[in-house]
Amino acid sequence: MKTSKLILIVFLSVFCLSLLSFLITVDGKKYKGHSEQLETITEDLPDFRVVKVLDGAKVSIETGNNRNLKYAYHKDSIDISVYEISADTLILKPLKLDHYVSEYTVESFNITEIINNGGTLSIDLMQDSLNISNQDEGHVFINQKSSINNIQLKSGTRANSVISATNIQHLIMDVDNSKVTVNKDIKSVDLIANNSSKVILQSVNSLAVKCDSTSRFNVY
Repeated sequence: MKTSKLILIVFLSVFCLSLLSFLITVDGKKYKGHSEQLETITEDLPDFRVVKVLDGAKVSIETGNNRNLKYAYHKDSIDISVYEISADTLILKPLKLDHYVSEYTVESFNITEIINNGGTLSIDLMQDSLNISNQDEGHVFINQKSSINNIQLKSGTRANSVISATNIQHLIMDVDNSKVTVNKDIKSVDLIANNSSKVILQSVNSLAVKCDSTSRFNVY
C-alpha cells in the first residue's frame, strides 16, 4: 500500500472518531441540561371519585391519605393546566414532551372508577371495590401491592389488562376484542368474552363464562 493511501486512511479514521465523540458529547450535554430544568410539582386536588385518562397519558394511581397530583414540570414551559376537574371526574391528558415528563402520579383514598382511553395505567390501590374501563389499545396494570375485594372490568378495542392484585373475592369482566391476564387466585369470576378476545386466569373457585367462538380463555 502506498504511503499516501495509508495517510489518507489514518486521517479519515481519526476524523470519524472525532466527529462521533463530538456528537456524543453534545447529546449528553443536551440531556443533562433538560433534566436539570425539570421541577417536581405536587398539587392538592379537590374531591373527585373518577379518574379519566386520555390517549397516550402515563399515570400511576396510589392509595394515600390526601388527594394530590405529582408530575415533573419543565421550568421554561408556558403556564398551562395539566389536568381538568369536571363534576366528580379528574381528567388527565398526555403531557407534551417538549415541556413535561410524560407521567403523572395520582394519590387519593376514595376512587370508585377509572376510565382509560388509550393511556398506560399502573394501579396500587387498597379498597373494597373498583370499576375499570380499559379501551382504545389502553394498558392497565393492577399491581401486586393492590388489595381490592371486588373488581368490575370492561375491556375493549385491543386493550390489554394485567391483574395481579391480592384478595380479589369477585371479578366481573366484559372483554371485547382485547386481552386480560390474571396472575392471582380469585374466588369468583364472571366472564363475557367476544370478538377474538383472550383471557388467562389462575386458580378460580367459581367461574361463569359466556364466550363466543372467536374468543378463548384458559385457567392454569
